Amino acid sequence: MCGIAGLINCGNLQSLSKMTEILAHRGPDDSGVKWFSKGSGLGHRRLSIIDLSKSAHQPMTNKDETLWIVFNGEIYNYSEIRDELITEGYRFRSRSDTEVVLNSYHRWGTECLDKFNGMFAFAIYNAASDELFAARDRLGIKPFYYYQKNDAFVFASEIKSILAHKDYIREPDLLSIQTPIHYQVSPNTGFKNIYKLEAGHYLKFKNGKMNICDIGVLATYTEGISNAIMEYMAMSKPVISSEGGGTAEIVKHNQTGFLVKPKSSKELYEKIKFLLDNQQIAIEMGKSGRKVIEEEFGLGKMVQKFVNVYQMIKKRI
Repeated sequence: MCGIAGLINCGNLQSLSKMTEILAHRGPDDSGVKWFSKGSGLGHRRLSIIDLSKSAHQPMTNKDETLWIVFNGEIYNYSEIRDELITEGYRFRSRSDTEVVLNSYHRWGTECLDKFNGMFAFAIYNAASDELFAARDRLGIKPFYYYQKNDAFVFASEIKSILAHKDYIREPDLLSIQTPIHYQVSPNTGFKNIYKLEAGHYLKFKNGKMNICDIGVLATYTEGISNAIMEYMAMSKPVISSEGGGTAEIVKHNQTGFLVKPKSSKELYEKIKFLLDNQQIAIEMGKSGRKVIEEEFGLGKMVQKFVNVYQMIKKRI
């Protein structure tokens, strides 16, 4: 694991360095802090996994130094995405998945999230526009906590890093603690005004305004039934996908989501808008999708499938 931290329009290099150092146990191999003239900065503690060289040092920037990233996690299909970016003219200085994420965002914007298969929490800062983009993987394996006050925004991999910031007044969130299930439900954390970015969501922060969106829309037409589709259905999320690649075997049209024609951006837009305008239908579709996963891909069902295959092979021997 790695540790990430950042300040937007608040604090100073010293406070950011302190926040980053608190995360040292998450990344003992390397440390990096980048401070920008606009009063913002990124910090990173690194546990080297894929690219062990100094070229994978973070915070990492792109060729023209307009985008900067701090990344925690692993993108399992980064090699394939890297090859695709190379065919489009991108050049890489490292073998890390971090650089693939950075260039993917430069190329596709927020749609880059549709391509990532993995566990991740990352933040990308646009030094030119003073905008922050952050995202968390679909199952919420990697943590991302944040605190906002007016134009200021603070984030980190762990709450105690945010608690070290001088502007935060420590105060319990009593309402979030008093839940019938005895633990904090996302996005609450138990600390007042400190929240966790929910699994499968991304946020943008600029000029004191924050927008949070769900990344559950998938529109692939060549990859078949991706793990991401199954992950989202397991999370009770409605799925929009293409008709190709066998997705109809798991995504039930008008029941667990929608199937659209390959490359039909108009139809995709219409289905997205429909779910946004009809939240109750979206919730019911999500529940139906969860039921499909439990019935078709639950442990008991999978064990029975293995038993059936074993018996079939045994008869042929």
